[in-house]
Amino acid sequence: MIFLNAMLLWGAAAVSIPVLVHLFNKHRYQVRRWGAMHLIEASIKIQKRRMRIENLLLMLVRCLIPLLLAMCLSRPVITGAGALWGNVETSLVLLMDDSYSLEYEGTGGKPFHKAREMAAQMVKDLKHNSDVQIVRLSGGKLYDGPRSNLNRVQKDLAEMEAGFGKAQMVPGFKEVAAMHQAGKLKNMRREVVVLTDFQRVSWPSNELAALQAEVTHLQKQKSEMDWTLIQVGAGEMENLSVESLDYPKLPLAPQQTLRVRATVRNYGSKDRRGLPVSFRVDGKIIPPDKQMDLGAGQQHKAPTEDDPFQHVFDQPGTHIIEVNVDQDSLKADNSHLASVEVWDNVPVLVIDGEPSAASLRGQTDFKGESDFLRIALQPFRELKIPGEKDLFNARIIKTADFDAATIGDARVVIMANVARLDDAQTEALKQYVQQGGGLLIFLGDQVDKDWYNQNLSQGGYLPAPLKDLQDRTRDAVPFVRVAPQASRHPAMEIFTGDAGITARINKWFRLVEQPDNPPYTELARLEGGDFFLVERKVAEGRVVLCTTTCDEEWLQGILEPYYVPLMQQLVMYLASSVSPPRNLNLTQPITAWFPAADVGKEVSITYLRADQITEASVKLADNTGLVEKVKITAQGQRGHVFFGGTQRPGLYVLRDAEGRLQHYVVNVNREESDLQQLDEKERAQVATALGARLVKSVDEYKNLDNKRRFGQEIWKWLLWAVLAFTFVELILQQWMSRNKA
Repeated sequence: MIFLNAMLLWGAAAVSIPVLVHLFNKHRYQVRRWGAMHLIEASIKIQKRRMRIENLLLMLVRCLIPLLLAMCLSRPVITGAGALWGNVETSLVLLMDDSYSLEYEGTGGKPFHKAREMAAQMVKDLKHNSDVQIVRLSGGKLYDGPRSNLNRVQKDLAEMEAGFGKAQMVPGFKEVAAMHQAGKLKNMRREVVVLTDFQRVSWPSNELAALQAEVTHLQKQKSEMDWTLIQVGAGEMENLSVESLDYPKLPLAPQQTLRVRATVRNYGSKDRRGLPVSFRVDGKIIPPDKQMDLGAGQQHKAPTEDDPFQHVFDQPGTHIIEVNVDQDSLKADNSHLASVEVWDNVPVLVIDGEPSAASLRGQTDFKGESDFLRIALQPFRELKIPGEKDLFNARIIKTADFDAATIGDARVVIMANVARLDDAQTEALKQYVQQGGGLLIFLGDQVDKDWYNQNLSQGGYLPAPLKDLQDRTRDAVPFVRVAPQASRHPAMEIFTGDAGITARINKWFRLVEQPDNPPYTELARLEGGDFFLVERKVAEGRVVLCTTTCDEEWLQGILEPYYVPLMQQLVMYLASSVSPPRNLNLTQPITAWFPAADVGKEVSITYLRADQITEASVKLADNTGLVEKVKITAQGQRGHVFFGGTQRPGLYVLRDAEGRLQHYVVNVNREESDLQQLDEKERAQVATALGARLVKSVDEYKNLDNKRRFGQEIWKWLLWAVLAFTFVELILQQWMSRNKA
């Protein structure tokens, strides 16, 4: 125990006053003897003994009153037997909730800024040689090991930003356990502080048991850690969010109209009327803005189905689209970005299993297996329509001419009724698919079923084994139709309702299906239930199998409206598999492919927040954003770029050595948009379950911090004791007076 005002302890000398009073009263009586004294001597002895005890008790109470009052005025502090945080080195672990809900900018500023200030003050108050580790609850620890340079830690805290994805509490607690098990928390005093807004989505009830298990495990290891939960934020509720964008996921051609709609949700308790919704392309606002009404707790698509946002791209490349509803204090989810690719040339290699001499010369006589397919892919060229340019550039070869060299820059390889390939050709085809190529297989009467099953089925280069050939040519109804569908697959989503596939199939191969955990994806079926189109992913590439031909030998209705868009959609979808994904989730890496000649060169990746995206910054025409350099490494027969620093949402622009740009977008999961927090009772339950102290404000934390450093002041309890003993003294005095009377 220590005393903050030790000089006032001299007041304890007043304890002598009751003693002196007691002694004075004891000797003031005079003895007078009288005749009948012997009759009451026995009674006097009994009374004298009782009065002596009562007087001693009264004196003791009177002594305690000045003693306790003096101690109260001297402000005693109980320090306990253990070491104190304020006078020994401490290992401090800060679990920082850096999810984007803490970016809500209220009247008192952003909650994350308050959390940073509190954390920095805690670090500042640590004793020299203490160490600190910071764990971001959206994505792991900040340092490889605890840092003892406290000034550097404070600077890092000041530079930290929120705006990341959902806070992951269980992984954060596991990080603490891992540090303890690895012996990285070396100081005698160990403190874990969680700074969070207690957002309900980050503290689900089904994870509380897992959190409690981590803390209990540490306690069993005698870790002697103190846990503190600090709430930041004032329980903000009103929030609007652009949840997602609805637009074609396949690349577009120049002059093709892009149509965009957005799903907007109102997480607040107030109806929003006349809400403005804006559309931007490459940082430029595309008028006019749309308006929508959105009730409390509702979500709707905007604009309407009949009036979507529209835009036509003139130039190929990657472009950025954005729908924005900037009407609240949480900016992170007010917009939704997407990267759209525009292609002006897609090289396609067609291996014709039954070509005509004319088709191999680039002419059409409708005798080759791939003649109709070639017209569907490049109609302007085949029909000699002036002033129009085809998106696809189809090159036709016979089976014998196929090898690794002939693939060249083809984004898609098509096998049209190919009987079989030799071993070298098969290996070249597999390597192409593994490295991200797209393979489209059409069957026919030349196909060697056993070869396909033995050489392509294993490894997924044939999505499912061929079973047997079905022939309807001699039936009363000599064909089967494609079943109507409502597919959301990127290649098939346009073929719904009245725009269905109206083909009539005379012959087709049935496949060996695997209903339990199938390795393939169904695209379309025939009315009898057999597959029409099926897809399978293989390594970095994709394979799509059509169970019939691409010409009118088995497939009737080629001249109907479905054929050209179906062929183009399938090829465009497979071609996009060569292109790495450009719309990413948090922490999903950026990848890009380059020619082998570029291996060793550097590319730059510039990060831009959503509010930094302008017409100039999208083109990297200014110095906005954070820039990092990445080297192109060799992978297979191509150069490859891998960048894993996508922990923040926004735009990432890759620029190669020739100045060409590729745009990547990172969006966060909109779970964090629901700002509802745990109520006071639930927060208390969490703290109790974790054996942690719960702090509601900065002042309360400082008070708790002061107690941990210097002990517990007890002057209030002593003051109550003074009042209690004063009351006891009064009662005792009155009781003794009545007895004397």
